[in-house]
Amino acid sequence: LVSGILVVRNPLMLAGILLLLTPSVGIYEARRGTWRAITLFLVVHIVTLLLTTALVVWPLHLAGARLQADWAPSGDVGASFGEFGCLGARLTRLPFRGRSLWIPIVLLMLALKLVLIPERFGDVGHMIAFVVGMGLDRLLFGA
Repeated sequence: LVSGILVVRNPLMLAGILLLLTPSVGIYEARRGTWRAITLFLVVHIVTLLLTTALVVWPLHLAGARLQADWAPSGDVGASFGEFGCLGARLTRLPFRGRSLWIPIVLLMLALKLVLIPERFGDVGHMIAFVVGMGLDRLLFGA
Protein backbone atom coordinates (compact mmCIF):
# COMPACT_ATOMS: atom_id res chain seq x y z
CA LEU A 1 0.00 0.00 0.00
CA VAL A 2 2.82 2.44 0.70
CA SER A 3 5.90 1.16 -1.14
CA GLY A 4 4.55 2.31 -4.52
CA ILE A 5 5.11 5.90 -3.39
CA LEU A 6 8.85 5.35 -3.75
CA VAL A 7 8.76 3.92 -7.28
CA VAL A 8 8.22 5.46 -10.72
CA ARG A 9 7.72 3.78 -14.10
CA ASN A 10 9.83 6.09 -16.24
CA PRO A 11 11.65 9.46 -16.33
CA LEU A 12 8.56 11.29 -17.65
CA MET A 13 6.53 10.08 -14.67
CA LEU A 14 9.30 11.20 -12.31
CA ALA A 15 9.33 14.65 -13.92
CA GLY A 16 5.56 14.96 -13.49
CA ILE A 17 5.74 13.93 -9.84
CA LEU A 18 8.56 16.37 -9.12
CA LEU A 19 6.71 19.15 -10.95
CA LEU A 20 3.58 18.64 -8.82
CA LEU A 21 5.48 18.21 -5.54
CA THR A 22 5.99 21.90 -4.70
CA PRO A 23 2.55 23.29 -5.59
CA SER A 24 0.82 20.40 -3.81
CA VAL A 25 2.73 18.93 -0.87
CA GLY A 26 5.27 21.73 -0.45
CA ILE A 27 2.77 24.56 -0.14
CA TYR A 28 0.45 22.47 2.03
CA GLU A 29 3.37 21.65 4.34
CA ALA A 30 4.47 25.29 4.52
CA ARG A 31 0.94 26.39 5.45
CA ARG A 32 -0.22 23.53 7.67
CA GLY A 33 2.98 21.93 9.04
CA THR A 34 5.18 18.95 8.31
CA TRP A 35 3.35 16.34 10.42
CA ARG A 36 -0.04 17.30 9.00
CA ALA A 37 1.38 17.10 5.48
CA ILE A 38 2.95 13.69 6.08
CA THR A 39 -0.22 12.36 7.72
CA LEU A 40 -2.54 13.70 5.02
CA PHE A 41 -0.25 12.51 2.22
CA LEU A 42 -0.07 8.93 3.54
CA VAL A 43 -3.73 8.63 4.56
CA VAL A 44 -4.94 10.02 1.22
CA HIS A 45 -2.60 7.69 -0.65
CA ILE A 46 -3.85 4.58 1.17
CA VAL A 47 -7.55 5.54 1.13
CA THR A 48 -7.36 6.43 -2.57
CA LEU A 49 -5.58 3.21 -3.46
CA LEU A 50 -8.29 1.17 -1.71
CA LEU A 51 -11.19 3.24 -3.09
CA THR A 52 -9.88 3.22 -6.63
CA THR A 53 -9.34 -0.52 -6.51
CA ALA A 54 -12.88 -1.00 -5.20
CA LEU A 55 -14.45 1.38 -7.74
CA VAL A 56 -12.39 0.57 -10.86
CA VAL A 57 -10.57 -2.75 -10.67
CA TRP A 58 -13.09 -4.85 -8.76
CA PRO A 59 -16.10 -3.98 -11.00
CA LEU A 60 -14.02 -4.62 -14.13
CA HIS A 61 -12.91 -7.94 -12.68
CA LEU A 62 -16.49 -8.89 -11.80
CA ALA A 63 -17.59 -7.99 -15.32
CA GLY A 64 -15.01 -10.40 -16.71
CA ALA A 65 -12.80 -7.73 -18.27
CA ARG A 66 -9.37 -8.85 -19.30
CA LEU A 67 -6.58 -7.60 -17.02
CA GLN A 68 -4.89 -4.55 -18.51
CA ALA A 69 -1.87 -2.65 -17.24
CA ASP A 70 -3.74 0.67 -17.29
CA TRP A 71 -6.24 -0.43 -14.64
CA ALA A 72 -4.20 -2.80 -12.54
CA PRO A 73 -2.87 -1.40 -9.26
CA SER A 74 0.55 -2.89 -9.98
CA GLY A 75 0.84 -0.41 -12.86
CA ASP A 76 0.18 2.58 -10.66
CA VAL A 77 3.26 3.68 -8.80
CA GLY A 78 4.49 6.99 -7.55
CA ALA A 79 3.46 9.69 -5.14
CA SER A 80 0.73 11.31 -7.22
CA PHE A 81 -2.26 10.17 -5.11
CA GLY A 82 -0.81 11.83 -2.02
CA GLU A 83 0.18 14.87 -4.05
CA PHE A 84 -3.30 15.36 -5.48
CA GLY A 85 -4.76 14.87 -2.00
CA CYS A 86 -2.53 17.62 -0.60
CA LEU A 87 -3.40 19.84 -3.56
CA GLY A 88 -7.12 19.33 -2.91
CA ALA A 89 -6.63 20.07 0.78
CA ARG A 90 -4.63 23.20 -0.02
CA LEU A 91 -7.25 24.49 -2.44
CA THR A 92 -10.05 24.07 0.12
CA ARG A 93 -8.12 26.46 2.36
CA LEU A 94 -8.25 29.24 -0.26
CA PRO A 95 -10.78 32.04 0.07
CA PHE A 96 -14.10 31.32 -1.69
CA ARG A 97 -13.06 33.11 -4.88
CA GLY A 98 -9.90 31.03 -5.20
CA ARG A 99 -11.69 27.77 -4.39
CA SER A 100 -14.43 28.43 -6.90
CA LEU A 101 -11.82 29.09 -9.59
CA TRP A 102 -9.12 26.46 -8.96
CA ILE A 103 -11.09 23.40 -7.84
CA PRO A 104 -13.11 23.19 -11.11
CA ILE A 105 -9.96 23.88 -13.16
CA VAL A 106 -8.07 20.99 -11.53
CA LEU A 107 -11.04 18.61 -11.89
CA LEU A 108 -11.46 19.59 -15.54
CA MET A 109 -7.75 19.01 -16.22
CA LEU A 110 -7.94 15.59 -14.56
CA ALA A 111 -11.03 14.67 -16.59
CA LEU A 112 -9.34 15.81 -19.81
CA LYS A 113 -6.30 13.67 -19.03
CA LEU A 114 -8.58 10.65 -18.56
CA VAL A 115 -10.30 11.29 -21.90
CA LEU A 116 -7.22 12.21 -23.97
CA ILE A 117 -4.54 9.90 -22.54
CA PRO A 118 -6.43 7.33 -20.48
CA GLU A 119 -4.84 5.38 -17.66
CA ARG A 120 -8.01 4.29 -15.90
CA PHE A 121 -6.64 3.43 -12.49
CA GLY A 122 -4.28 6.37 -12.17
CA ASP A 123 -6.58 8.98 -13.68
CA VAL A 124 -9.65 7.97 -11.68
CA GLY A 125 -7.41 7.69 -8.63
CA HIS A 126 -6.13 11.23 -9.10
CA MET A 127 -9.69 12.56 -9.11
CA ILE A 128 -10.57 10.51 -6.04
CA ALA A 129 -7.39 11.61 -4.23
CA PHE A 130 -8.11 15.26 -4.95
CA VAL A 131 -11.61 15.00 -3.46
CA VAL A 132 -10.53 12.74 -0.58
CA GLY A 133 -7.80 15.24 0.30
CA MET A 134 -10.34 18.05 0.43
CA GLY A 135 -12.51 16.11 2.87
CA LEU A 136 -9.80 14.46 4.98
CA ASP A 137 -8.04 17.75 5.63
CA ARG A 138 -11.13 19.11 7.36
CA LEU A 139 -12.01 15.79 8.99
CA LEU A 140 -8.54 15.14 10.42
CA PHE A 141 -7.46 18.67 11.23
CA GLY A 142 -10.62 20.82 11.37
CA ALA A 143 -10.46 24.52 10.69
